[in-house]
Amino acid sequence: MNTTQPKELVQRFLAADRKVTRIEESGGVWVEGYGKTGTSKEYDEALLHAQELYAELEAQGINPFE
Repeated sequence: MNTTQPKELVQRFLAADRKVTRIEESGGVWVEGYGKTGTSKEYDEALLHAQELYAELEAQGINPFE
């Protein structure tokens, strides 16, 4: 059973969504610290994480964009 509070879950989702957006806006390159990561893998992982969080919110009847 997940005990994540809705507010915390929304914050985590919005952070994950921002990361996906930054990757998309930079042409797929995400720079963390001083290094560049593999673009496709980093994007896929970020997108999957955001989708999982969104599904959890949706299951609780929460729209994080409202």
